[in-house]
Amino acid sequence: ALGGIPGFGIVALAALSFVRERGRGERWLGALLPQADSINCVGRAGAVRPRRRLVLTAPLDAPSFGRPTWPSLDDLLSGRSDARLEALLLVAVLVAGASALDASGALFGITRTVVCAALLVPCLAAIDRVWSAASSGADHGAAAVASLLTCAEQLLPQLPGDVELWLLVTGGADAGASGMRAFLDGHPDFSQDGSWFVSFSDTGARSLHYARREGQGAEAVVHPPMLTELARRVTAGGVHGAVTPVDLGFATPARLSAERHHPTLSVVALDADGRPRRRGRIVDAPESLAQSLQMETVVRAGDFGAAVLAAALRGEADPLALV
Repeated sequence: ALGGIPGFGIVALAALSFVRERGRGERWLGALLPQADSINCVGRAGAVRPRRRLVLTAPLDAPSFGRPTWPSLDDLLSGRSDARLEALLLVAVLVAGASALDASGALFGITRTVVCAALLVPCLAAIDRVWSAASSGADHGAAAVASLLTCAEQLLPQLPGDVELWLLVTGGADAGASGMRAFLDGHPDFSQDGSWFVSFSDTGARSLHYARREGQGAEAVVHPPMLTELARRVTAGGVHGAVTPVDLGFATPARLSAERHHPTLSVVALDADGRPRRRGRIVDAPESLAQSLQMETVVRAGDFGAAVLAAALRGEADPLALV
């Protein structure tokens, strides 16, 4: 391995590139890798000059898959454990810096070997995934889109005359939610109070939840309380079955609208292990994937999102109504 000052510079550049891409969506070293085209699909209905906007979002990609990996490694490659990978890179920078200063000894040698091995595994798996062929379908994202369409089908007939409904299917969900970021950047006219977002992610698993916060540590984002509090009140009625709040250790595209202080409801389904139904678990068997999706949860997620937004349109989310 390259050591000394050049080695320290390479490791530091890799860590800085990861932090910038993760935090700001600015692609540095990642721009050197081949990337498939990804687009957003956008539709709208309702008022031409709206006072309020409802934005339904769901990610949909058909990304590349390499060889099957362990669940923990799959989480790293999919951005669901970025905090752990960032900590590993920080340790690597410290070790490379110590090596540049001619640190030596048996303990240091063992530490350097362990850190190199820990970084080598996700690097090789990521390279394998980047150069692999595209998957046979959009897998778990299709369930989220089905929930979105179910929600829209219920909202359209009861849409008030001053409300505009947006349907947003985003690409680039596993690349810093770049599709969602591009949409928000392209609509600075969406006011914070008058634009309400409901995001559907991984809705094909067994248990249905809405997120109170997403991410880990200092990078965690707490969702604005308007729609999450309204969701709590809607679930109390029991009409939509068990829908419980959850603090997600990973981020969904809804994180970006919540960061910009738009009222945001993130609807997600999780399996018994507390993780979403990952596409990496089923690589080349689309028929098995279709059989594994819980269609009852997919429909229930759309119904639940529609019920929360309908209550918001009736004014039940106004400050006085929430008191």
